[in-house]
Formats: sequence, structure tokens, C-alpha cells
Amino acid sequence: MKQGLILDDEARTFKPDGEVHVWGFQATSTNSIYTLDFSPESLSKLEYAIMFTLRFEED
Repeated sequence: MKQGLILDDEARTFKPDGEVHVWGFQATSTNSIYTLDFSPESLSKLEYAIMFTLRFEED
């Protein structure tokens, strides 16, 4: 099993009306791993992952 982090090193500004993936850990059952980002197209290629997502709530 291969595993690796999914990181985004670029500074970003978020609007408080959605959710934002901020960190991830991926794994595969094959002997290969791919470089991924947080785009929907990239995330659709994941076999196994743990994702930390920031969600904003207003009081």
C-alpha cells in the first residue's frame, strides 16, 4: 500500500458560504501514488483518503 499527503501551499481567501478542503491523506492498494490537489477532478481519482474540511457557520 502506498500513501501520501495532499497539500496546498498557495495562499487563498475563503468566502464563508461553503466548505474548503484544507488537508488530506491518500492511500492506494496499488504500488503507485499520484500527485493530487483539491480540485473535484483530482479528488475523483482517489481510492482511499482522509480529508479535513473547513466549514463556516454563522451565529
